[in-house]
Amino acid sequence: MFKNMSLYLNKWAGATSFIILLSIMVIVLIDIVCRALWRQTLWGFELSGLLLASAIGLGMGYAQLGDHHIKIEIVHSRLPLKVRNIVDLIKLTLCFLVSLVISWQLWNLTLRSIREKIVTMAVDTPIWLFQGLMFIGFVLLSLQLLVDIRYCARQIQSKEGGI
Repeated sequence: MFKNMSLYLNKWAGATSFIILLSIMVIVLIDIVCRALWRQTLWGFELSGLLLASAIGLGMGYAQLGDHHIKIEIVHSRLPLKVRNIVDLIKLTLCFLVSLVISWQLWNLTLRSIREKIVTMAVDTPIWLFQGLMFIGFVLLSLQLLVDIRYCARQIQSKEGGI
């Protein structure tokens, strides 16, 4: 159930990230046309940057789900399976802890932005919207890392990949 929930939520976040990226493309196109005909829009640059940060945040759990993060496997692939699984467990645990700390900090930042009514400079858009999306993304990354840690621990306990 835990795995299915992470799968569903991270696929939803990945799709949302894709829609945000399409929106950024439209905003940049509008900005280019406005620059050619009149002048650059201030809101286009600001909004596309904030949306990009939100899309990256939301897409990280989806990337972890599909194992699409960048890896350097020169040494890792040459290790025995048992050692590789232990290294993976340590790596996933460290990533989980970092993701939890970032989630916690983003939560505090989002609450502060809501409390102090912090807005963007050009359009007066509440900044907590984008910080909240990044917070959700890091929570979903943490959830997927937990699923991966559980799987890796089971691999270590099994006869084929364990100690």
